[in-house]
Amino acid sequence: MSLKTLEVTGHILDIASLVFRLRLLPTCKLAATCTMFWEDGDIDMDMDMIRALFTCLISFLNKPVWRLVLHGHKAGDDYGISLWTCTHPWAGKPLFPPDADRMPCAKDAWQPNVQIIMHIAYYDALLNMAGPQSIPNHLQWVCVNEGFIQTVQVLDITDGVMTWLGYKWQQLCENMVELQHIRVNDRLRVDLAEVLIMLVPHLKTLTVMNERFIPQLNEEGAFLKALARTLKLRKGRISMLEGLHLQGYDADLGKRMRHLVYMLRTERLVPVLIGESP
Repeated sequence: MSLKTLEVTGHILDIASLVFRLRLLPTCKLAATCTMFWEDGDIDMDMDMIRALFTCLISFLNKPVWRLVLHGHKAGDDYGISLWTCTHPWAGKPLFPPDADRMPCAKDAWQPNVQIIMHIAYYDALLNMAGPQSIPNHLQWVCVNEGFIQTVQVLDITDGVMTWLGYKWQQLCENMVELQHIRVNDRLRVDLAEVLIMLVPHLKTLTVMNERFIPQLNEEGAFLKALARTLKLRKGRISMLEGLHLQGYDADLGKRMRHLVYMLRTERLVPVLIGESP
């Protein structure tokens, strides 16, 4: 009998020490919650161990990584990265279910092949405000410098911690030669629209998840205008998007968004679907 799921929690050094001693099969799914204590001293040493752990885990998968998820709602909360060797983990559901990040990981079909969650004690986060920024930066660096991103087809980022400026998108995605579908939360959308679309020649769909209780229509309009500028530059040089999907709007806001899309003539450049996923 082979191990199907391994869930470990502890300090990164302890977890790495355990994983390095195991011979995991590609069919085993691993979830590691790494507790970070800033008072331990050298955070860079811990992140070096994260990079070594990633290298080890990628090698045991023995399959290309097709789906990459980065997730962190707000500073001081856990920040995680998940890898799948498939593009669509949940049969019968959309590519980007609105509640995908809340789905129970206990179900094998939904569980990532590899999931690493960085956890900072709340007290430590208050003492060291650089910490919540440092962890996502290091995890992004790991992604950029690991070869697995070359095969990623689906990228899903919900980030309430970092501000993703153009250079961050470029660092992450310039080597994602197979990337076809992207979802981001609303706070990342404008920089994405202005920069990333041109970096991903095979992009088919862009999905934006609204997380605001009362979205500001002027900000929604700014995003649609930025996207339109990029799509006009893309036209004739790179394949056009097959769909722009706007999630997280109730019926009333959905009507307002449809009116805004109509007024800005966005659908002349890309089909717009509100409340749906690819």
